[in-house]
Amino acid sequence: MLCLGSMVIAETPTSLIEREQLMEGLAMLKKIRGTDNVNAEYEEILHACEMARQVKRPFRNLMKRSSRPQLVIAIAMQVFQQFTGINAIMFYAPVLFQTIGFKNDASLLSAVITGIVNVLSTVVSVVLVDKLGRRFLLLEACGQMLITQVVIGGVLLVNLKSTNELEHGVAVWVVVLVCLFVSSFAWSWGPLGWLIPSETFPLATRTAGENKTVIITKIHHHYFVPF
Repeated sequence: MLCLGSMVIAETPTSLIEREQLMEGLAMLKKIRGTDNVNAEYEEILHACEMARQVKRPFRNLMKRSSRPQLVIAIAMQVFQQFTGINAIMFYAPVLFQTIGFKNDASLLSAVITGIVNVLSTVVSVVLVDKLGRRFLLLEACGQMLITQVVIGGVLLVNLKSTNELEHGVAVWVVVLVCLFVSSFAWSWGPLGWLIPSETFPLATRTAGENKTVIITKIHHHYFVPF
């Protein structure tokens, strides 16, 4: 689906204007907005692109004292996004589901259930992020993830028997708690871990800052999270 979509997707107005294809950028902006009244937005994009061209040595600007708070925030968001425990839940979900009694169908069921919850909860974030605010979603999710993780750990500690299986009723509750954990991550730290850094960096260091944040996140994810 991604491959087919990539064949038909159009260039963004900003990308066209940055490459000095001004008329094509204006035409695409009109097509996307569904109206010819886009002059104000077009001028704003032109101004932003011109300001971006004037920025020299963005990585050097990123190291300046004035840019450090934004850089620290961006890196911290990515690091704590991993420390929420989402990778452990998603990676070990098949094992967890098998342990709680789903046997041979554990891998398929865990992928389907957590995947559906993840997608639907991300839609919730899209709808509510501007109404409730970034801070509210992050704080609410922290509480929800903490409670669900503690309860899941407690239930497994108390109820797992020597056969590594749970009673059906208890197993269902564990699945519900896992879904609650995944949903809280998907409407908060998942998408907002990328959204907030993009809103924090000023134009002069935005590209450099986001690139550096992504590199650090990949290093952290691949070499530290499994331990």
